[in-house]
Amino acid sequence: MTPNELQEIIDRGETLAVEFKSDKGGFSDDKIAEAVACLSNGGGGLLLIGVEDDGVITGARSRHGDNTDPLRLQAVISNKTVPPVVTDVETVMIHEKAIITVRVPSAPTVVGTSKGLYVRRGLGGDGKPGCLPFLAHEMLAERIERGETDFSLIAEPLATLDDLDPIEFDRMRRLGAWVRSFR
Repeated sequence: MTPNELQEIIDRGETLAVEFKSDKGGFSDDKIAEAVACLSNGGGGLLLIGVEDDGVITGARSRHGDNTDPLRLQAVISNKTVPPVVTDVETVMIHEKAIITVRVPSAPTVVGTSKGLYVRRGLGGDGKPGCLPFLAHEMLAERIERGETDFSLIAEPLATLDDLDPIEFDRMRRLGAWVRSFR
């Protein structure tokens, strides 16, 4: 990515697919994994480390001695996400400040961190995009939507035959007869 392309993305601000993270206080590897899981569960996107929420470029610290090794950071991200998320990492210089860009793919399944944290991208109560808790019922709905789980196969442990309505059985029989009449 060129510095001009990156500057255009930053100028548009944070979105559901673009997340800015400050590195002033040190943005840890665990926090990077959390942001990657969030973006991956939200359909993928771009994580920019070294950019404040308001779009001010403050720069990212060197993570591996005098520089940031993109391949090492990719390995850290893969090791700290479950299932592993394979990202594309690069460092782009703007105004002599390094910005670490992490391209995050959309997850084919629900992704968490190796510490068991599950988050997703969404709009917060303030109407701004951010990482929100990924609750159990939301994960189930996501798995059903992706076709990973068949909702009709989920057992209801407290259900009995008395819970079934005989009128509904009759309705289904009539519907089946009506469909057969068209053949």
